[in-house]
Amino acid sequence: ENALGCADTLSKQVLVLRSTDQLAAGIRLGPNPTADAVTVRRDIGLRIRTVSMRVHNAVGQEIFSSDNIPFESQIDFRSYGRGLYVVTFQGDGQQMIRKIVVN
Repeated sequence: ENALGCADTLSKQVLVLRSTDQLAAGIRLGPNPTADAVTVRRDIGLRIRTVSMRVHNAVGQEIFSSDNIPFESQIDFRSYGRGLYVVTFQGDGQQMIRKIVVN
């Protein structure tokens, strides 16, 4: 007890942080640069259940989209030609953007 007759208390504060890089750590794509296709792989341990993917060309046109990508898929760029493409992944309030170069 302290001078006022109250029990001294010790409080602890626990801060739980959620990784904002979970999406980035759980998705792989390659090869980059590529001549034809890129393989997209979702880590089986990724806790984000639904991941969407959008692919845009250099002028901003959406050329491919998926509302829920599977654990492994391919994006075939042969019909789109050479250039720079932007791939955007979204899930659970997180976003990851990657650039793909097609030679």
